[in-house]
Amino acid sequence: MEIIDKQWKLFLMPLFLTMVRPEHRRRNIYFFLAGLTAAMVLTYLAWFELYHYGGVTREHPTRKVFHVVYNPMLAFGFYLVVHEILWGGAGRAGRIGLVLLAGAMAMNMFITEGRAGQAAFFAMIVLLLLQYFNWNLLKGLFWAAIVIPVLFTAQYNLSPTFQQRVNAAWSEAAACKTDPGTSIGMRLLFWRNSWEIIRENPLIGVGTGDFKQAYAEVNARRSPGMLVTDNPHNQYVLVLSHLGLVGLVSLLAVFAVQVRQAFVTRDGLQRMRLALPVLFLLIMMSESYLLVFETGFLFSLFSGVLYKTESGRAQIA
Repeated sequence: MEIIDKQWKLFLMPLFLTMVRPEHRRRNIYFFLAGLTAAMVLTYLAWFELYHYGGVTREHPTRKVFHVVYNPMLAFGFYLVVHEILWGGAGRAGRIGLVLLAGAMAMNMFITEGRAGQAAFFAMIVLLLLQYFNWNLLKGLFWAAIVIPVLFTAQYNLSPTFQQRVNAAWSEAAACKTDPGTSIGMRLLFWRNSWEIIRENPLIGVGTGDFKQAYAEVNARRSPGMLVTDNPHNQYVLVLSHLGLVGLVSLLAVFAVQVRQAFVTRDGLQRMRLALPVLFLLIMMSESYLLVFETGFLFSLFSGVLYKTESGRAQIA
């Protein structure tokens, strides 16, 4: 029941698939971008030291750990904005506004701290390049090999926040065995300990109710004194631990259907239909993002927005 309570956001997917009106798809997307822009404005106000409350500072312009969900959503928003610039029907003034918004989002990505979102941002750029060149891998990957290193190097040298987060990730990963109490170190420890549970229960997992106890037993053997968790901060490891290969195949099947629909249906939104599963398949490697409220809700909502047919049948069904 505890796991069902955490996963209720996913139960909204069939609800959204029946409620969303196909003719309002772009309206839904624009409202999401409007909300994301409002959140972005608050981070800029904090960055310019015009906005202070609850631990929000120039060095940490999002409230508490909101960057964990904010940056992945920002990466998806950036993709949607650039998609509208390249393939949308906006006029000249609209495109200028969208270009400015995309630039503001790109800069904001590196003054905030979400590393999963920053990785997703680069992945979205690669995806946009491949789609822009109509899946010509030679051209797409050639330009990606130029754009990504240039952008990464520029942001690393211009943004102290991004530089600090990259350096911290590198040093924490290098010292994970001697100092596992860091953000990266704890994740690696959770994954190693969870893998012991998976290895002993590969087919159907240890069960949703027994994971924490099973993890505590492994933790006592392998890393006594370290934190006992009920979330290994990796969606794939979590599902494998709970439900084994059966659960993992079921999870990946949802994304497989979405990817298939991205190539089957041609109505101007097919590129976005691919971006959503690509985003989640990537970020779920560093966090159980379908458990998290904001991103779990985002996945269910956009599954309804993007995968519903004009006739009213859900394409994901």
